Amino acid sequence: MLNSRFRKVFAGFAVSLATVFGSVGSAQAAVYHGVFDPDFGGIFAGLDWSGSVFFDIPDSCLASPAANSTIGCPGASLDSAMVTFNGIGGETLDFSSETAGAILGITFGATGEVSGINTSFIGSVLSTSLSPNQYFNLLFSGSNVLLSYMSNASDSPGCAFVPGSTTCGYSNTLPGHGMTVTLVPEPSTYALLLAGLGVVGFLARGRRR
Repeated sequence: MLNSRFRKVFAGFAVSLATVFGSVGSAQAAVYHGVFDPDFGGIFAGLDWSGSVFFDIPDSCLASPAANSTIGCPGASLDSAMVTFNGIGGETLDFSSETAGAILGITFGATGEVSGINTSFIGSVLSTSLSPNQYFNLLFSGSNVLLSYMSNASDSPGCAFVPGSTTCGYSNTLPGHGMTVTLVPEPSTYALLLAGLGVVGFLARGRRR
């Protein structure tokens, strides 16, 4: 009798937990992680680079996204941005202190998932491992990532697009090397999942008795 009562209590708890867990799972978390691993050309042949970003998106910007669309999202913020030189250079550039107000819009893919961000130029950050030393800027356009370089911090990043420039340039991501974005689960999601597994295990053990 007592065992039956416990089963009913825990069964009710399991249903409540499933309801809460389902609501958390269906609500998109705000934190996203983007990774990219393009090739770099221009004057730095052999400079293989990769990087990652973390950014926050308010739920209001995720409400009803249209497929293959880009929207403005004033509340979105870029939390960190890092680039690592895997070939020549062998250093990591941290753009995290330059990200304030960088995000201008959010890009969605074919199924309405977050697929990229649009930003202003992020930087400049000095690289001391290359000869001569260079200043670098990041720019995101959807899932495409651009890393531009210039000789002087006072130069405009736009000089990278000046035809024939010998002091500025940029590397674009090649097809198939664009940024991949994934949703970062909230800690509460993991906690609910573990609790749910524990309840299911308890009920299963009770049935075997």
